[in-house]
Amino acid sequence: MRRAVRMRVELPARYVSERLTIDGLVTDLSPDGVFFCSDYLDATGESVRVSIDIPWRSQPLQLHGEVRWVSEAARIGGMGIRFRDVSFEDRVVLSSLGLASHAEAGQGASPLDIRALHEGNVDMKTPVAVQIAGQRFVLRGDEDERATREMAAYLDGRIKELQKQTRAADTQSLAILAALQITEELFKERRTLAELKSGFGRGVARCCIWSRAGARV
Repeated sequence: MRRAVRMRVELPARYVSERLTIDGLVTDLSPDGVFFCSDYLDATGESVRVSIDIPWRSQPLQLHGEVRWVSEAARIGGMGIRFRDVSFEDRVVLSSLGLASHAEAGQGASPLDIRALHEGNVDMKTPVAVQIAGQRFVLRGDEDERATREMAAYLDGRIKELQKQTRAADTQSLAILAALQITEELFKERRTLAELKSGFGRGVARCCIWSRAGARV
């Protein structure tokens, strides 16, 4: 299952593996992976390094990953790459690219949908148009339309809050700040859940000990 919403982009990038070094474009980017357009293909399972040129960064974003699948289609050949060990900072940059881009997604199947089409398990999700930070985006994700709109509205609200608090007009900076705040909240929730699970496990263990002790009396 895809864990993150894809963002349709066209960014210059370099692909480096043991066998290939390719300069090209990446599309359908998410914090979990990317599609690298290329007529030259590696085998699935190949370890790779992808350097992506980000418009507002002086240095390319360096990411490591693995080729998960390949497409030999004439018009949209390339490789689907799953990232490995992405740092928190890099995930924030990748997430913010959706707000930084002014291009709208198309209506057809993306390169990342081709694999599902070939395997016969495609999920034809309807693209959902949303407004975030005054810009229109067309999203495809694992959630239904209502959930996608709720998430977009939540993010839009957080960005507007930050804009009032900081009086900043730069959408990219606001998007990154919003992503940092939301990520901090997510990490806190995860820690709380882990603590609850740990406490529940200790409680069950004590009950078992008391139960066995009672049985011996």
